[in-house]
Amino acid sequence: MNNVERYLSDIRPEDITKQEGNFSLALYMSLLPECYAPYFTRYYGFDFGSFLFLVRPHHGKLFFNLESYKRTTRTTFKRLAPGVSLDDLPEVRDFRATCAEIAASFESFLAMDLSAYDEKELVGMLAKRYDEFCRLLSSSLFSEAVYEDLVHDIYLELGGTQENFSDFLAFASLPTFESFSLRSDKVISRFAVDQDVSRTTWLYTDYFDALSLEETEAKMRAELDSKGGAAGLEKEIAQLESEIEGNRAKVRGFSENLDPTLRQLFDFTQLAMEIRDVRKTYLQPVLTMISMTGKAVLKERGIEQSLFPYTIYSDWSAGGYAMPGFKAELERRRECAVFFDAEGAHFEYTSPDQADARMDVALKPQGGQDVSELEGQVACPGKVIGPVRVIYSQKDFASFKAGEVLVTSMTRPESVPLMKIASAIITDEGGITCHAAIVSRELKKPCIIGTRVATSVLHDGDEVEVDAEKGIVRILRKKY
Repeated sequence: MNNVERYLSDIRPEDITKQEGNFSLALYMSLLPECYAPYFTRYYGFDFGSFLFLVRPHHGKLFFNLESYKRTTRTTFKRLAPGVSLDDLPEVRDFRATCAEIAASFESFLAMDLSAYDEKELVGMLAKRYDEFCRLLSSSLFSEAVYEDLVHDIYLELGGTQENFSDFLAFASLPTFESFSLRSDKVISRFAVDQDVSRTTWLYTDYFDALSLEETEAKMRAELDSKGGAAGLEKEIAQLESEIEGNRAKVRGFSENLDPTLRQLFDFTQLAMEIRDVRKTYLQPVLTMISMTGKAVLKERGIEQSLFPYTIYSDWSAGGYAMPGFKAELERRRECAVFFDAEGAHFEYTSPDQADARMDVALKPQGGQDVSELEGQVACPGKVIGPVRVIYSQKDFASFKAGEVLVTSMTRPESVPLMKIASAIITDEGGITCHAAIVSRELKKPCIIGTRVATSVLHDGDEVEVDAEKGIVRILRKKY
């Protein structure tokens, strides 16, 4: 049985969702089993399930159980008995403590010279950083799966009425905190003054790898120029701050008239959205520390640091990095299909293309390529007709043209420049707390999230109508 068959034998196709982009084994996939065994079980009394991860250079595609994902959100919300504060939730307490710990770790890391530490010490540092990462992800997992249908069901269970739900959701999903976009602008603004790039190494770290200081500085200067220099950046910061303050007033005015039970759901949704976004400020520094420390170990062992993204957590924890043939093993992992369950990673060293094609067939809606509509959730309302451009990862960014409809699995901070020039945004994955939802509202771009299959069904050049009033993508004309 190959890895795709093993995965599909354990899950219903309708329960599968996917994420893809600049994901690596080292900074994305290798941690997931650790998150639910034992970290996941700190908060949830059920098994999340297995995962399938397809690896290509600078590109990973993850398949996982959407129902388990949503179940984490519902389980956390159920702990909020009447009168229980959000601050009393163990997940929230642990999340805030872990954020503070990571901030302190990164401050100390900036003063370190990794070349002064021996291999054993570096591997010990990696263990601590991975522990912080796992705690950050597991304590904030509930904030990821706040899907509209889940909020809708809970809202009705609590006595809300169907006719009032759209208003409830619209106000509950207004960002009232400093978004990652705003915080990024402030980091770049500070760099424009002090020219100190060392403290900003984390800013462009993604789930694949961390950039060098030189690469980080080049990207910051390019972004500064694109915003019209320091003056243009300050103008954007002021505009974003004004919008957030306006949102706060709107949210206060709406929520103070809610029934206390519905107010609890409203506040929970707001908190989940904030945690999902704010954690990037701590997630990216810990990823940066893992990347730089792991590369230091590889350097000591005479292995190209460019192979770091193909390591997994157990390589360090079980000592595999010190075994003969480790370099050859990493090279084999450049293209593979990996099945993850509670026992760990099971590698299949074949081209992932065949596995990808098989999963495409499993996920396509009835009718396959002949489907004329896709359904998702409204992240930001509006209507647009335009040509599709499918973006799988950062390597595709250069092909995107202003006015096209951005179709992608999920967005990350590095996607913002594309989102700004897109006419509309469609994603496979995501609830109302996801990056695409928050940024599309900031940009006021029509956005439909959570279609599950947009990147499989739509192709470059297809003309679509994005009806982000109803959450429907209509295919008007197929290019091929």
